[in-house]
Amino acid sequence: MDFKNMSLKSILPILLPGILFVGLLIWKLSPAPPTAPTAVLRQQDVGASTGPSEIPLNVGAPQEDAAIQQQLDRDRQEQKQTKDLKIKLEQTNLELEQEKALAQINKLKKENRGAFNEPAVEGQHNLPEIRVDYIGGDSVKKEAILSIGGTSYQVKEKSNPAADIQVVSISDSSVTLHFSAPEELTKTIDYKPE
Repeated sequence: MDFKNMSLKSILPILLPGILFVGLLIWKLSPAPPTAPTAVLRQQDVGASTGPSEIPLNVGAPQEDAAIQQQLDRDRQEQKQTKDLKIKLEQTNLELEQEKALAQINKLKKENRGAFNEPAVEGQHNLPEIRVDYIGGDSVKKEAILSIGGTSYQVKEKSNPAADIQVVSISDSSVTLHFSAPEELTKTIDYKPE
């Protein structure tokens, strides 16, 4: 054959199968690139496994294992810190809520300071703060001026200065009152002139 007169287009179909065959032969005969060491488990080591008789396991280098372990330790530490911060945040929120509630209670106490006394240990029943400011009149018609929760009332016997308070009697030295709320109670308040 005269190759000088042939063009590249006409030669290529003749040479292409040979080139491909040589390339495939070189690829097949070349050594495989190095891989990580592998361990082989046999079926008798694993027990009655239904898989193939040999299972390759990749065994990483000790440096890779140490790096993975360090990363896991860092992740655990970060999770622990996050959990601790969440707990502290919840405690702070609870403390703030408690402070708000105490502030609200104190505000309500200040607003109602003159109206009601705190319950006493001896069994005093959350009664309004009452003071006798004046007792006068004659022996037949006694009158008094009472200060109930900071408001003054001029009262006579059987009068009601408030919805749940009734004046039972007035003497020269005291006023006896009957309370219908929070429960039925009669109390005598002494007059202490200043």
